[in-house]
Parts: sequence; structure tokens; C-alpha cells
Amino acid sequence: MIKQCILYMKHNEIPNNECIPALMKGRKSVWDGDGLQIIHGKVPGRFYWRFSFLFNGRRNTLSVGVYPEVDLEGARTHAVALHSMVRAGEAPSVWRASVGRTLEQKQRATKEILPRGFAKDSFRASAIRWIDLRKSEWSSGYTEKVQGRIDMYLLPVLGKISVRLVSASEVTKLCLAIQQTGRIETGLRCLTICRRILDLCVAEGFIKNNPCTSVPEALKTPIIRNFPAVTEPIELAQLLKHISNYGGTEAVKIAFQLKAMLMVRGAELRKAEWCEFDLEMGEWRIPPVRMKGRMDRKMNGDFHRVPLPSQAILLLKDWFQSTGRSKYVFPSASSGDGCMSANTLNRALRIMGYCTKTKMTAHGFRATARTMIVERLGWDKDVVERQLAHTVTDQNGTAYNRTQHYTERRKMLQAWADYLDDLRNGRQWEIETIFVPITQLSFDPLFSGVDERAAHRPGRR
Repeated sequence: MIKQCILYMKHNEIPNNECIPALMKGRKSVWDGDGLQIIHGKVPGRFYWRFSFLFNGRRNTLSVGVYPEVDLEGARTHAVALHSMVRAGEAPSVWRASVGRTLEQKQRATKEILPRGFAKDSFRASAIRWIDLRKSEWSSGYTEKVQGRIDMYLLPVLGKISVRLVSASEVTKLCLAIQQTGRIETGLRCLTICRRILDLCVAEGFIKNNPCTSVPEALKTPIIRNFPAVTEPIELAQLLKHISNYGGTEAVKIAFQLKAMLMVRGAELRKAEWCEFDLEMGEWRIPPVRMKGRMDRKMNGDFHRVPLPSQAILLLKDWFQSTGRSKYVFPSASSGDGCMSANTLNRALRIMGYCTKTKMTAHGFRATARTMIVERLGWDKDVVERQLAHTVTDQNGTAYNRTQHYTERRKMLQAWADYLDDLRNGRQWEIETIFVPITQLSFDPLFSGVDERAAHRPGRR
């Protein structure tokens, strides 16, 4: 009888499943005992179970599965079965023909549905699953932004790694490298994406804890800067005069005037179509798909109704005579089928001498109106917020509070348009004064012996 034996090792050397990725770091293989070992695969973070034995005097190695599809307990079960077969003189090929073939088929079927051949527990595969789950809630633009950050920053470093091997120090190093290039906020956004992907992996059972929870303490927090906006009557009056005297196209001047009056977002105005306006009724209905918000709101929300003040109606009636053949209110100057570029108004502001980083932006007109309508004209902030199409500040959201304040908004926008006319024509300037520091009064000889504040009132220069 030919001598047959197993290569006996120490029994159950690997404590548990969770410690396998840590044990494999820096090592080619780890023995568990009774001929069972785990080795590295070609894909980082993917490991293979091997069973080593002697049969008919020859040393052999047999694959018994891939971790984590086959966990520690499953691999040990296979090892015990093979151990018994070899001791009984049965060739392991019998096991391979039954259990092993079935296991191989399952693994092949799993690989077929995995993206680009990556393991199901790889960071890349997990990121794709997360995007697929969430993209129905997002707009196409936001989905592209998230996918772009994943492709540019996360996948080159973490893509091939098993989520079990992703550590807090590795994520910290990645996000800090992004921040060191000056992209402070991008580093934090990448951390948020990484955390949410790994939250999904926790829910799916691939990992027990998310390593990203402690990473924010190691990253810089960006200084929050709101869009710059003028909020003083004198400054706004000067801006309105600059717009009236702007030497650019008529489309830009009209877009500025409507932006100042109607408090809408940039994309809502640029992409406005003539079919959305009823000038006889004095109303503009913006489709929900073009409003800011989640995809469910875009698909199932109501039109945002913008009451038009008389000044806006006159502007639009005259402008329709020039551009009515285009479906867009502000057609592109370079292409016949597009709309005004996103950067057109900001570029015009820079031409007029306004720094869009520190002084004024096209989006800043919303902040200008929000501030001055409440402070200068005394309108209720809830009415202004509704005109801005902001979410209802209510503990139940829109479940019960669906007030639109439409009548009040119509009166408010007319009052705001009249106020803008007064500023443009100089009728509100006399009630304002310019702040003059006492140091300037004390040391500047030009101010000696005169009523400095009176001298600095715009109407008296």
C-alpha cells in the first residue's frame, strides 16, 4: 500500500475573518493549519485559499476558493473534507469534480457581473454600486461631478484595493494630498464620497466599521465665503447705472435687469424659453426640471411661478420682437441652437470693473434682493424666501406647509422693481451717507474746516 499523508501544520492559526487583510500585509501567504493556507492574488486585496497535501508520494496544491466569497469557516470545512479523502486514499480530483466544480461555476458567474474584472469587495466595484443606487436621486450634472471626483482622485489610489484594506491613515493621506494642491474643499468632498461608499460596504457586510469617521480631524476646513454681493443702496445704484451704460450687447443688459428684478438663479434665466412666459397674465413659469434640488423634485415638483412686475413685462415685450424666432429668451451669440453662456454675465461684471471674487457676481443679485427687500423695504422674510424658491423651513417640510405667498410676492416684486428704478434715477441717494473713519477726518487736510459727511453725500458733490 502506497503511503499517504497530509502535511500537518498547527491547527486554526488564523483567529477570524476580519483579521485576514491585516495578516496578509507584507506576507505572501499565511498558514491556518491542516494544509490550509491563504495567498495573495493578482488583484490587490483579493486572496486565494490553497490546500497542500501529499498523495501517492507527490506534493500537491488544490484551490478551495477565493476570499471573501469563501470565508475562513468555509475554507476550513473544505480542508477537513479533503483531509479525510486523502487519508482514505481517495484522489482529491473526486472532490474537485463535485464540490470544486460547483464552487468554480459560482465564482465565474460572480466575475461576469463584476465591473472590469474587479472583485465585488474592491473599492471600485463598491463605488459603482453606490453610484447606481444614488444616481436616480441626483441631477445628471451632480452625478457627473461625483463620478468625476471618484475617477480623478479616489480610484487611482483605492480602486483595486479591497474595502477591507482601506484604512483611516490611507484615506487621510489621500485627502491631504488633494488639499495640499490648494483644493481644500475638494479634499473634504472626496472624503464625504469615500465615507458614503464605505457606509454602503458596512451595510452590505463587507466591513464592520467605517475607517473614515475620524479622518475629518486631520483635514483642513475651508473658509466659507458667500458669493459677493452689494447690499448698500449707494453701491447698488452705482451698479445699476453701470449696467444701463454698459457698452456690450443688448441681451446682456436685459439679462442683468431681469436678474436684479426677479431673484432667479443663473441657469433658470439663461435657459428660459419664450413658451414659459405669459406676458398678458404677467407670469413666468419655470419648469421644475430646471430648478435646483433633488431629482424627485425635478421630476415630480410644481412649476416655480414668478410674478412679473410691469418693468419686466415691458422689457420682455420689446425683446421678443428681436429674439422671438429663437426658443430661448437669451440665445447664444455663437451657436444658433444654444442659450447664453454660463459665464457671460460674470464676464460683463468684470468688464464693468467689478471683481467677481470680492465685489459682485451674477448670482449675488439674489443675496442683494434677499437682504435689501427685508431691510430696506420691510417685507416678510418668508415671502422673500418663497420667491427665491428655497425649501420651506418647517419641521414637517412641505408635508403640510405648502404656502406660496403668490399675491404677496407679486406686490413685493413690483415694489422691488420700483425701488430699483428709484436707485437708478438717483431718487434714493439723498437719504444715505458714506462712512468716513475718524482717522481720515483727523489726518486728511482735505477734510479740515468742512462738513465732511455732508461733503461726501453723493447728491452734493
